[in-house]
Amino acid sequence: VDWEAWSDALFAHAPALDYILVSQGGVNRIGTFFPDKVKTFVAVHNVAETKTPEPCLSFAERPHDVTFIGNFFPTERFQGRNRGLNMLYRLADRFDVRIMSKVSDAEYQSALADTKMQFNHSATTVQQIVNARNFEAGACRALVLGEAYNPAIRQFLEDDEFLPYDESTLADRIQWALDHPDEAQRRIDKGSAKLTAPLMPRLLAVLEEILAEPPKPRLGRDLYELLIGLCAGFPNWGSGMGSERLLFTIYMMVDSVVEGSRGTEDDPTFLNLAGVTMAEASDELERLGRQNDEADTRTHAQFAPKILWTRAAELDTTFASPVYNLARYAYKRGDVANATQLLMAARQRLIDHGGNAMVRPTMFYPVKADNSVGLDRLLTIASNTARFTHRSNEARWKRFADLLRWRIEEALGDLALKRGDRDAALRHYTDAGKTAPDICTEAMRKMVALAETEGRRDIVIAALEHLIKINPMDLPHRVKLSAEYEKIGKVDEALREEIRLLSKAVVTPRAFDRPPFDEL
Repeated sequence: VDWEAWSDALFAHAPALDYILVSQGGVNRIGTFFPDKVKTFVAVHNVAETKTPEPCLSFAERPHDVTFIGNFFPTERFQGRNRGLNMLYRLADRFDVRIMSKVSDAEYQSALADTKMQFNHSATTVQQIVNARNFEAGACRALVLGEAYNPAIRQFLEDDEFLPYDESTLADRIQWALDHPDEAQRRIDKGSAKLTAPLMPRLLAVLEEILAEPPKPRLGRDLYELLIGLCAGFPNWGSGMGSERLLFTIYMMVDSVVEGSRGTEDDPTFLNLAGVTMAEASDELERLGRQNDEADTRTHAQFAPKILWTRAAELDTTFASPVYNLARYAYKRGDVANATQLLMAARQRLIDHGGNAMVRPTMFYPVKADNSVGLDRLLTIASNTARFTHRSNEARWKRFADLLRWRIEEALGDLALKRGDRDAALRHYTDAGKTAPDICTEAMRKMVALAETEGRRDIVIAALEHLIKINPMDLPHRVKLSAEYEKIGKVDEALREEIRLLSKAVVTPRAFDRPPFDEL
């Protein structure tokens, strides 16, 4: 699974696990936290069961040079991939380059079968893995283009089984393959044999290695880890991802709070986590039609979410998370005025205490969202990433504080807009962009739309400039920015060239479709 994006669940369960099987990139990253638990195994395959049509064209016979197929929105989840695609689309005049997204299964298979090389760049800068695209390319007899610095692909494929590249060598490597079709074909033949071979022998080899080692004492999870693991576990991505919590799990969540409360009545960390757990359980019981149980958890004299979070916030007046959770809970219950006041109180704690407001283990409500890459889930995903990108606790806590401040500012902007205060909304969206400039795409999109209605061209241009800085693949906002520049007599030839090359390389019209604001 995506061990970076969902590391809240992985790290919570890890103490109770004997081994964690991941790709080499996961060994390099997770191994620093759990050095004795991590084993290398590539647990993916040709998921789409893609097959090469007969007759199979040789490398030299294929009409297209390089093809990428996959998602590159939302920006925040695919920052690493977008950097790679930024390298690729700039070669659209030199080579036959296709960047394809939101295609049908038939279009996907056809594109892999008629391209010489399949470009596959890691989605994130942290998690570099061997993903299913490699195996599907192998099945369709395309030459895999993979990052030379990706530890996972180098652990799985030898240098003569794919085409390694980096930012400085991409164009030269593509040209080399085109100039040496017989050698490129040999790499395809060798790499495809490995990519289409059964993975079970590899897994069995890892399991036999594990069984040959002396048994290790298994450690239990502490109470914090148990609650995080139950709430943030992998079957909690939402109905849009085809998964729901089991009823047994929901009651286990409630029981764990009740049992764990003995002796922890004055522990702000437990109380905050317990509040999230009970709120999530209440939501799930309501979804399942168990209104009596849902009402009991939501209004319980001791374990109601509001009571738990309020107590946590009173016990530690620097702790921002329980106040934020109270605000999100109030908003979901329709209490907009109270939600606004609580968001402002949580923001003040972050202003006053910075990273010190985020030193405790925490969860944010809601954990489970139907759109798993919506802003609520993005807050958690970005926090998970900070585990790997910030080495010291102090740096991580500062990042956590900045992320929560971003989410609060954007939420305050949304609420200001609902009550018709457009100036306040613009201020909050601007502050959201300042606190987390790398993940504030939706705040900037809202600024553009709002500033246009207000006739504030200066704000429109500033927000558009921010958007294209975040995402090198953002063609629609580049076109819009160029048009805004023309209105004020500014000519940006570099921007026009980016637009031309992107328009040429991205051949699927729906590739830039974005969900509307109300879904986010």
